[in-house]
Amino acid sequence: MKFKLISEYFINEYLLINKEPTLLQIKNEYLSKNQSILGHTFTDTELFFNAFTHKSFVHEVSSELVNNERLEFLGDSVLQMIVSEKLMQKFPELSEGELSKIRSAIVNEESLANIAKFYDLSRYLLLGKGELKTKGYERPSLVSNCFEAFLGAVFLDTNYNKVKELLLSLLDKYEKETKSDLFSPKILINHDAKSKLQEIIMNLYKEIPAYESVELTKKNSKEKYFQVKIKIKNQVLATEENLSKKKAMQILAQKTLTKELYKNL
Repeated sequence: MKFKLISEYFINEYLLINKEPTLLQIKNEYLSKNQSILGHTFTDTELFFNAFTHKSFVHEVSSELVNNERLEFLGDSVLQMIVSEKLMQKFPELSEGELSKIRSAIVNEESLANIAKFYDLSRYLLLGKGELKTKGYERPSLVSNCFEAFLGAVFLDTNYNKVKELLLSLLDKYEKETKSDLFSPKILINHDAKSKLQEIIMNLYKEIPAYESVELTKKNSKEKYFQVKIKIKNQVLATEENLSKKKAMQILAQKTLTKELYKNL
């Protein structure tokens, strides 16, 4: 298949050539190109299909299709349970409040989106024309929801122990290859930086830090990135460039805290 995303294939080729295909034909065509994912082969292929069917595809193709929102709801609960269990086992000395903070840092939208992008889950998504045009497959909320829907589908296809084994292996590989600290108090350093800085600046100057961003394009490339500035009392304290605007803001907040750039303004 010459298309990077399965959605591009369906919207730009399959649905145009095959006028009014049946739901069974659409599902069979999708599954013929996706036999397994992340080491899991679905026994119930309907779950596989539903896990990656976004509501925009349902609206544009057929209202009889089932979108992935219910599986996302289930997957969120499964994810919370597995992460909670892992944290309790790893940190028997931490309080409920401390465990909750680490869990929130692991299962928040940005963190899950990074994991989903690492495993290229977006390529499996079925999106409508509008979402494709606006690159919805890059939006953190959409790809993080997709990851949760996948976990919900695996849970229904197998059982709790199986989805737990799969998830922990995925997270372990992600940690090792990206040199990230997920199941560690270190994750709170970046996760809490913005809120900590905001609290300090509010106490000192009765205002909150301002983040100004500009979207730019790399030279000799179509790749987009963000240039973000942090301003306090109308003064630019630092600038950061990153593919992710949120990530750039986190880095700026951490830098401002570490170097105490907010002092003596």
